[in-house]
Amino acid sequence: MIIEKIVSPQNPRFKNALKLFSSRGRQRSNRIIVLGLREVLRAAIAGASFEEIIIEDGKQDELGGDVDFQHLIGLPGSQGSRRFLAFARDLFQRLSYGEREVSVIGIAHRPDTDFPTVSESLDQSRGIVLVLESLEKPGNLGAIARSADAAGVDAILVADTLTDPFHPNAIRASVATVFSVPIACGTSDQIQEWLKKNGYQVKFATPEAKHSLFDVKLTGKIALIFGNEANGLSTRWRAMDAEGVSLPMLGIGDSLNVSVTASIMLYETLRQKRAVPG
Repeated sequence: MIIEKIVSPQNPRFKNALKLFSSRGRQRSNRIIVLGLREVLRAAIAGASFEEIIIEDGKQDELGGDVDFQHLIGLPGSQGSRRFLAFARDLFQRLSYGEREVSVIGIAHRPDTDFPTVSESLDQSRGIVLVLESLEKPGNLGAIARSADAAGVDAILVADTLTDPFHPNAIRASVATVFSVPIACGTSDQIQEWLKKNGYQVKFATPEAKHSLFDVKLTGKIALIFGNEANGLSTRWRAMDAEGVSLPMLGIGDSLNVSVTASIMLYETLRQKRAVPG
């Protein structure tokens, strides 16, 4: 394995990597940045196509005996065209924000999230999809993706996108599970039409609902809808043929973080589905 050393902040490879922390930089290059060996490895196993693998200069020997790193090097796919780069310590720390657990950084092609393209080939066998309307915080999207991966949802549908599902913080919060769950980004109109066409029952959480989550039937094909952190679900989604459900709130608060709510609703849906014979 030949490793190219990068020592200058003026080097184009460093400058291009730095640009991937901005939405504009990712859009213009159609590339993303993945921080951490575990995250890079999981993304590669899930099919992400990496162009560059970056390590800190001087740490080659430490990583050389790492089983996970050797696995990454040996993965089939695009490794023939991958460049292995060793960045000077100050450059590497600028990319990793000095986090000690980040020993590897990867630059990959951005996975396709175009709704018409992705939705055409979705496997709907489990009958559970999540819809995220205008979420703003990548950490919330990543945390939801992590629960979605664990519970085996068919897809995450992002409506009227305000944050990139492959923002570095979303990738980290999801522990790279954003690569293992199909993600499709589209308009609310596109996604609503698809849900109706495919026969999904639509559920959303609201404190005003008459029925508790635990008293509502969640078998069949279920779409769980979650709205913006500050404003909640829009009237466009509330106006469709959707059912609101409430979560028991025994304290002084009247709501939970959207990622926590999504996890609770998702696992109750999974529990009910597993309880149905056949």
